[in-house]
Amino acid sequence: MGFLWQSGLNFQFEDSDKINKLQEEEILKHLEYCMKNSPFYKNRFEKKIQKITSIKEFSLLDFTTKNDLLNYNNEFLAVSKSEIVDTCLTSATEGIVPVNFYLTKNDIDRLSYNEEGAFTISGIKKEDVVGLCVAIEKGFMAGLAYFLGGIKLGAHMLRIGASGSQQIWSIIKHHNPNVLIGVPSLMAGIANYAINEEKESPALLKLKSILAIGEPLRDKELNLLPSIKRIEELWNCPLYSTYASTEMSTSFNECIERQGGHLRPELCYVEIVDENGNPLPDGEIGEVVVTPLGIEGTPLIRFKTGDISFIIKDKCGCGRHTKRIGPVLGRKSHQLKYKGTTLFPNFIVSIVESFPEFLGCYVEAYKGSFGEDLVRVNICPAGQRYDLDKIKQEFKARLRVVPEIIIVSQEEFFSKIQPSGKRKRQIFFDLRKEV
Repeated sequence: MGFLWQSGLNFQFEDSDKINKLQEEEILKHLEYCMKNSPFYKNRFEKKIQKITSIKEFSLLDFTTKNDLLNYNNEFLAVSKSEIVDTCLTSATEGIVPVNFYLTKNDIDRLSYNEEGAFTISGIKKEDVVGLCVAIEKGFMAGLAYFLGGIKLGAHMLRIGASGSQQIWSIIKHHNPNVLIGVPSLMAGIANYAINEEKESPALLKLKSILAIGEPLRDKELNLLPSIKRIEELWNCPLYSTYASTEMSTSFNECIERQGGHLRPELCYVEIVDENGNPLPDGEIGEVVVTPLGIEGTPLIRFKTGDISFIIKDKCGCGRHTKRIGPVLGRKSHQLKYKGTTLFPNFIVSIVESFPEFLGCYVEAYKGSFGEDLVRVNICPAGQRYDLDKIKQEFKARLRVVPEIIIVSQEEFFSKIQPSGKRKRQIFFDLRKEV
């Protein structure tokens, strides 16, 4: 078929007009492929795709949703089963049953290319020893992608895994990687274990960087979150953000400027849409919609990720010409309307974590007697001395409202945010559906 990512061009530094033209051609090829090979899209669009002749008409097509993937999973398969070499599973962020993503040999090569490029954007080189503190089993695509990308780059990949702070810290000390990859909250847990249990300092390892996955690092103004600043202090190195998902099969990594993840035009077309599904201009906040390009096994068209973010079009200081995607500000399904104000749990948590006298919090939403959203913030103090009035004042200043506040013990807090079997920390519990 011949994909754009196989062309050998360095898309990060190509002229913007050339990038846009090549991407438009690739999108039209992708639509043709889906109509010819995907039972789901044949049935969904019939002859509608054949009328799409330019990127301007692309937004006329219907969205693909998580429910589509769940209800019609195998109908997305666009090749014969004999061509499948690997099956990846979604991480079921919303609590639904994971769905299958089938990969051909070409899809595996694309995954390697994707992560090699992402590593390069974040400054990882062949000479680095990369500690992969990420699960690679159970059909997890990210762990596979990081490993394959590192091998393609020629770096030394150390498959540490994501369970057990004691074991992870022991491997890190013994093999001395200079780059780590993992979820920020896991990185914090490992550092705290080393300091409190082993009486050793992670800061002395002289790490080059930590590539952070699964959790946001910045607020909408691109300022580093207080909790991330503390993790950087613990490890004495910078954290680089990466945004990816199984569905998009593409990674958008921060460069040395650390001001948004660089888009990958040869691998994915990204849109930002409003609540009604209308495309938004660059800079406006809305839901991220992706169309991965160069996929054979499970191709998608206009997939709604449920993530809320925005596109940064200003030229990056690193010299790359590609646009960037901002931090994920929250999940669309987590959006709360409280006393007329729109809230996202991520933002509430970042406020609490800016106060050193609190370890953090988790947010619960439930329905009031008139069907309105009510918000409870469960805060865990770090010690006996704390001032809730300061928190309330900060809520009032930055949220314009003050949610209900409950103090919880450290035991309750950690059992809630890091439940067994979960890859990412849990900061939001939606109890509205239980009423």
